[in-house]
Amino acid sequence: MNAVESIVSAYRVKCGFRYDREVAQSLGMTQAALSNYTKGKTRLPHIAIAKVSERTGIPAVGVMAAVNVTYAGTPEEEKAYWQEKLALLKETVVS
Repeated sequence: MNAVESIVSAYRVKCGFRYDREVAQSLGMTQAALSNYTKGKTRLPHIAIAKVSERTGIPAVGVMAAVNVTYAGTPEEEKAYWQEKLALLKETVVS
C-alpha cells in the first residue's frame, strides 16, 4: 500500500465509507479519478487534500507529502524533500 492509499484508507474509515465510489463522491471526483490519484498517475487536488486533512486529523503537509511521494511525475529532488516530511509525520503518529 502506497502513502496515498494509506491516507485514503484512513479517510474512508473516519467517514464510515465502504466503497471507493463514496470516497470519490465525498471528495468531488469520479471513482476513476480517485484510482488515478491512489496509483500516483495524477496529483490529488488541493481541495481534496484539505478535506482529507480535516476529516482524518492528518496535517495537510502530511497529505501533501504522501501525494508528492506517490505521484510518478514528482522530480526526484522534490521526492526526497517530501519523503523527509512523510517520515517525520510517521514518527509523530507512532510516538
